[in-house]
Amino acid sequence: MKNSLSMIHVPADIEISIEILEASKITVDPTLMKRVFINFILNAVQAMHGGGKLAIKTFRTEEGAFISFQDTGVGIPKEHMEMIWSPLYTTKAKGTGLGLTTCQHIEK
Repeated sequence: MKNSLSMIHVPADIEISIEILEASKITVDPTLMKRVFINFILNAVQAMHGGGKLAIKTFRTEEGAFISFQDTGVGIPKEHMEMIWSPLYTTKAKGTGLGLTTCQHIEK
């Protein structure tokens, strides 16, 4: 996680908190997970114009281990929610529309 954060310029007005529970450690491909973390962290940072908070937490349920990324950014409008996982779909002026698609395929 911290390795992924070190590769992203996080403005000083964005506060990041990380809560990784020991019991939530799992074995994953570090290169693929780094790509996922970078995509989610970049999206969060880009959504917080003028500062905000990003909370990254791990937790377990009966269904498995999870990582949560929560930010105080502008959010995704409801009309865009169905499309955000589609290849080449973006609302960013300089986006490629491949970040979330890449994350979704890594998960599988």
